[in-house]
Amino acid sequence: MQTTGNLGLKKPEGTDVVDIADLNGNADILDAAVSNKVDKVAGKQLSTEDYTTAEKTKLASVATGANAYVHPANHPASVITQDASNRFVTDAEKTAWNAKASTAAATTSAAGLQSAADKVKLDGIAAGANNYTHPANHPASIITQDAANRFVTDAEKVAWNASQATTITQAKASVNMNTLNGNGMYFVSTPTNAPAGVTYGLVHVIAESATACMQTLYESGSNRIFTRRQTNSSTWTAWSRITNDIIILAANTSLNTISASGDYYSYPSGSVNAPTASDLYMIIHIQSTDEGYAQQTAFSLGSNRVYVRNKINGTWFSWVQTSNDTILLTSGTNLNTAIFTGKYYGTNLVNSPGGGSGHWFIDVIIEHATSLTQTAYAQDGNRVFTRRCITGSWTAWSQLSNDMYNYTTSGTEINFMQTDGWYHVPGGFNAPVAGRNYFIHVSKYPAGNWCVQNAYDVDTWKTYTRRMVNGVWTAWAELYTSEVKPYTIGTYTGNGAASRDITLPITPSAVLIMPLDSNLASNSGNYWAAGGLAIPGANVIVGGISQVVCGINKFTVFFIGPTTLGAATNTNGQIYNYIAFR
Repeated sequence: MQTTGNLGLKKPEGTDVVDIADLNGNADILDAAVSNKVDKVAGKQLSTEDYTTAEKTKLASVATGANAYVHPANHPASVITQDASNRFVTDAEKTAWNAKASTAAATTSAAGLQSAADKVKLDGIAAGANNYTHPANHPASIITQDAANRFVTDAEKVAWNASQATTITQAKASVNMNTLNGNGMYFVSTPTNAPAGVTYGLVHVIAESATACMQTLYESGSNRIFTRRQTNSSTWTAWSRITNDIIILAANTSLNTISASGDYYSYPSGSVNAPTASDLYMIIHIQSTDEGYAQQTAFSLGSNRVYVRNKINGTWFSWVQTSNDTILLTSGTNLNTAIFTGKYYGTNLVNSPGGGSGHWFIDVIIEHATSLTQTAYAQDGNRVFTRRCITGSWTAWSQLSNDMYNYTTSGTEINFMQTDGWYHVPGGFNAPVAGRNYFIHVSKYPAGNWCVQNAYDVDTWKTYTRRMVNGVWTAWAELYTSEVKPYTIGTYTGNGAASRDITLPITPSAVLIMPLDSNLASNSGNYWAAGGLAIPGANVIVGGISQVVCGINKFTVFFIGPTTLGAATNTNGQIYNYIAFR
């Protein structure tokens, strides 16, 4: 069977058997070929109508306006677009870079980079350093001297070498310090005529002569330093301590034996002649250059109590308590030993009103060690007792209160307390000082709205009083004590000025002035007085002229010519006594 040249169609011959499959295959080939033909469009045709599908595909891939471009062998640099990764350099830049040193380290003969060793060396050289060589010798004038570095002259060295050498002598035990009057250093043990409490020490003696020298003693085992001097062959001054270290007194040391100024610590077992025998004390002793005069201040380490006493002409006076803090007495303390002015508190006290039981506040007022008064306040009621010590003998306790009332509610109105008796009022209204704790005693007149209240501050023990007169209460007034007097007295000498103020520690309500010297003996009855804010009425006047005027913390006196003998209260040279009342 033959086939066509282009599409390969089968052509049966006369002797071939006709097969329908061959006919169908030819039809499929023709159908496929027809799909690739180019339709003829009027006005559009190729010179030869042989445009193929491959050519159509190639034409579709060519951009509109494309030409047959041939890239030149060379073109200007300006057509190149530069960026961070693609950049032109100039010939000058290349020349500069080619002139730079290589990465090799510099040597003495070739430039290069700085080595690490050179960098370390350079960092260790100060700015402005030079290649300086210190000379073997230089003049002393270039040295700056100070307190710790100073030149001396040959003359000074000669003088010092010629001075007396200090010697150290081991003195015998129990050496008499009065015999050490030669220049030198001495070690002493258990010396006599040494400061109190010193048993070992080093003594430096500087002598002008055998009868004029100075001793400085450095106590071994402490920082205490003492000094004294010899004024003649047999007279030494008292030792004076020049350091502030605390001296611990040996057990049973009498405080009367301290003779050197300083600070001392006293154990209970060493409190002979102390304010009390059962407390620890810090003692400040101030010694006069005269051995017969001194002062001691004792601070109790178990409380805030402070005591003071003086030695006058060789005699020690009694201790006087100067603080007002309440003193806690140990259980079983004998009240007969509470003989210092102050406030005390304790339980189960011997010789107390309760016979050795109960809780008590004790107020002690002392004249001297054998003449004093104790007032005892029971904590569990309004009972108040008092007794006295007269020349060393105690009277029996006498009860002052009747235990009628015991107010314990805060905020009680005190104005309503108009019934006889004792009251305990914590923080009552119309109290002397708001918010305070008081014992109040009321005395009521049998008829009418008349009574008196006395208030005792439980904490400060200040005492106040007031009256109700015809149903109206007066203001509270603090009662005066030995520390707070209602008057002040004094003397002044007239200076002849027309007027003159006399300053006072109080604001006077009245002043009484009396001449003192014998020139006015014939007028001894003359006096001048002035009434102030609290005394109604006019001043007492002499010669028709007011001679005294009260003021705030002062009174004013005047010099009015001698029309009447002694009429002036500021006559030049005249001495006047005065008493000013609050």
